[in-house]
Amino acid sequence: MEKLQHQYGADALAEALDVSESGFVAHCRKENRQRRKKDVELRALIVQSFEQSRNTYGSPRVRLDLRELGHRCGKNRVARLMRESGLRARRKRRLARSSALHGCGKRTLFCRATDHAFEPIVGGKSTPY
Repeated sequence: MEKLQHQYGADALAEALDVSESGFVAHCRKENRQRRKKDVELRALIVQSFEQSRNTYGSPRVRLDLRELGHRCGKNRVARLMRESGLRARRKRRLARSSALHGCGKRTLFCRATDHAFEPIVGGKSTPY
């Protein structure tokens, strides 16, 4: 409708699409509203905070950064602005499980389950200390 507005009048477009003319005009003026202007300002601060965190902060932490700067806004608003800007926090890497790791995550002969050190197998048996 916005693309065709330059070729046709608002009344003709509203009638063709079965919407009210006043609703269409109000929709066109949405960008000038106070909340939209504030969103543009917040979006710049969100991008700055996100980049300073090396793309690791999600919306809760970015919101705390904004609050420290004196800008109060809701968690869902920050999440929406981040989503619209294509900002997604990097997830933590999971530790790869290896068969060489012995239950406690270390490549040693120590194990949390028994809290004993085992001597390497000599002669077919291992003996706890």
